[in-house]
Amino acid sequence: MTPYYQDSAVTIYHGNCRDVLPGIAPASLVVADPPYHGVLAAEWDNQWADDADFLAWSAEWLAAVPLASNGSLYVFCSPRLSARMEVTVGARFNVIGSLVWDKGERRMGAAGSGVDVTALRTYWHAGTERIVFAETGTGDDVAHAESGYWAACEQAKVAVFGDYLRAEMGRAGVTAKQIAALFPSRTGGLTGCVFNWLLGLNCPTPEQYATIRDFLNMSGDDYLRREYDYLRREYEDLRRPFFLTPQLQWGNVWRFDPPRSRHHPAEKPVGLIGQIVAVSSRSGDAVLDPFMGSGTTLVAAKNLGRKAIGIEIEERYCEIAAQRCSQEVLAI
Repeated sequence: MTPYYQDSAVTIYHGNCRDVLPGIAPASLVVADPPYHGVLAAEWDNQWADDADFLAWSAEWLAAVPLASNGSLYVFCSPRLSARMEVTVGARFNVIGSLVWDKGERRMGAAGSGVDVTALRTYWHAGTERIVFAETGTGDDVAHAESGYWAACEQAKVAVFGDYLRAEMGRAGVTAKQIAALFPSRTGGLTGCVFNWLLGLNCPTPEQYATIRDFLNMSGDDYLRREYDYLRREYEDLRRPFFLTPQLQWGNVWRFDPPRSRHHPAEKPVGLIGQIVAVSSRSGDAVLDPFMGSGTTLVAAKNLGRKAIGIEIEERYCEIAAQRCSQEVLAI
């Protein structure tokens, strides 16, 4: 499909995402902000007969999402449908958890908004939206500690450190017990550190790796020729990117004010999208937005050194996104 707009960092497609997605290469990060169904008065947000119809449509476009094997997916949704959207996402991907976007609006709740509290039949949604956070793969686990991410980490440790150590020890004719003797416990006994490395439960430190290398090379041969930093980078590249820092909002409730000047009625703050891109992708990674709107995800991705791909069904928003992405200065 011919792009509507393209530069060195951004590609925009005009069309229905269900038609465009099959031709897109797997992306490291997918940020999806689809219609919420019945939240706005716009026609595009009220095109489904009921919730079941909307969720069936959601399952269709989710099935077409091209996510890399170590990729992350963020799906925005309304508080009312967040639980059912999480289940829908979980049928195709492994859900890790959910985030709450606190927009700072109507903090006093219904009582401070001129709403008749006594007429409510549920709790007032005081200016929040939800974001479902998932990774490649499927599964019923939603607890972060039990997600497929940790299994993938252990597999990566085995593939990068464990298998290489096992091969080099075998080539040198050295047993795991002999290597373990290099790292005795405080009482002088053997520890299980080497077996943990071989099983992928953890990785040796640079100092431990150097000690093993020196021991294997006592005979004058050249073992463990691969540098520790190279192995570490290879291990990190296999894992799902996740780079939280104390300077970012590292809890599951994020406080961002809505954009002051909106190009789209459902536009998200560039800072919020920028945090998602910074945490869940690496420099040069492909970031895909199948419901691009006015291009906020593309602006954030380009500004952070990523390759951005956007799909939008309304041409006027494609034009707005192209104009935003062509600006020389992109501020988050």
